[in-house]
Amino acid sequence: MLQGILLEIDTENKQGKIEQAVNRRQYLFNLDLWEGKANELCKNAEIEFDVEKARVIKIRPKPKPIDPNEIPVTKSAQECITEFFERENTILQNYKDFMENHPRLDFLRSQRFILTAYNDLCEMDGTLANPALKKLRQEILALYKEFENYVKKTEYSLEYSFEKIFLNRQSAYLKAQNLIEATKASLNNAQAQVRPLSKELEESEFALKNSSNKHSKDFQELEKDVKAMRKRYVDLVNFIAVQKDLLVKTTDRLKNFRQQHLQEFSEVFTPMKQDIKDHFIMLLDTKAYDLDSVLWQRAKRSEVIKRFFRDAGIEGGYSSKTFLHYFLRGLDKSKLSPRSKELFNLLRYLEEVSKRNILIIRESSADLHRDKQIIEKVDSCLSIATEQKMIPAFNELCANKYDIVVMDWRNENVSALDFIRKFKITKKDAKIEFIILMPESKDSDFMLKARDLGVQFFVPAHDGGLLAESVRMAI
Repeated sequence: MLQGILLEIDTENKQGKIEQAVNRRQYLFNLDLWEGKANELCKNAEIEFDVEKARVIKIRPKPKPIDPNEIPVTKSAQECITEFFERENTILQNYKDFMENHPRLDFLRSQRFILTAYNDLCEMDGTLANPALKKLRQEILALYKEFENYVKKTEYSLEYSFEKIFLNRQSAYLKAQNLIEATKASLNNAQAQVRPLSKELEESEFALKNSSNKHSKDFQELEKDVKAMRKRYVDLVNFIAVQKDLLVKTTDRLKNFRQQHLQEFSEVFTPMKQDIKDHFIMLLDTKAYDLDSVLWQRAKRSEVIKRFFRDAGIEGGYSSKTFLHYFLRGLDKSKLSPRSKELFNLLRYLEEVSKRNILIIRESSADLHRDKQIIEKVDSCLSIATEQKMIPAFNELCANKYDIVVMDWRNENVSALDFIRKFKITKKDAKIEFIILMPESKDSDFMLKARDLGVQFFVPAHDGGLLAESVRMAI
């Protein structure tokens, strides 16, 4: 590859200019060709590049000379962190499609009350918790346990995580650490030997110096021993010096390795940690929405629970919001515990997310006014719009988001069947509950065709009580 330096970087136009090292020829290149890290793309950086037909086709940072004292990376930060979060990433990957565009309910805020409501409702009606509902509850509890474990494993400081996740996976680094421990041990051993040896040598040299008979056999033996002790002492002192030097150099190598790679680790670890947390919370929220929805879908069809709502004078739809409002209505707001205050905050949140839009389509203005008053009393979180004519109503329904439509079975000689059929063709993904107001003489053929279109609610045109109950069931 050719070598050169970066002269200019134009991030706005995604273009750079380089100069070849030998002949100083200059080339323009597209920044998308850069094969290095973003922070390595800087002016005057040394680079390598390939040219084909006078055009740069490949460009990357010039490799730095290998420092023999530098500890090599045996596993990249990306690999280490991905390995550390393998369990969490696997879980989230398994639910990736499920979470996409799925409605959410704040699980961390509402979990205590939702699970309490689950237990209370199941206690009222023992048949409420079918296998599907039980499975949902067990699943969300298991996922929450996984989330708690994730929080625990990521609650430590960046430095601790760096050591646990990255450094402990670097075999060369660990080898250097082991070398330090071995060096310290041998150094301590040598120092333990040199101190008594020094004293013994000093005493032997004194005895040798003050010996009266330098030609005796004892003198010669002592002289021989002193020479051996001197050699051993010098060897030990030299060994200690070498080991100390090795200890300093290896410690510096470890320190440099940590300093060199901590920032790189942080740049990968911190955003991945947050991303996993965000997606885990999203998963819990989507599962909480499903648990809450399925729970109340079954509860609203339980005669036992419906009777309890009637007997207790509970107003509103069959929902966690209504149930919580009933639970809180007897509390003195001036004497609330911190936990009770949290429940009032939860109620405000549930009221916000429980808002439903209803469109009433009735040809008679008197009927329209009466039905609106009836529905307004069902739940305070209902936003009601009205139309008398079918074409404006259809345009309104297509243009805005509605959850429930209450309509005549026939309006301006237009059948509700044609209206619903056309709407479902126009807005295929819309999820709307239709409540059809029927004449006294019910048309069974009409109702059969309406059910084929997904209609569940048929109400006699002037039965306000059944209309209110149908709206409660639909929201």
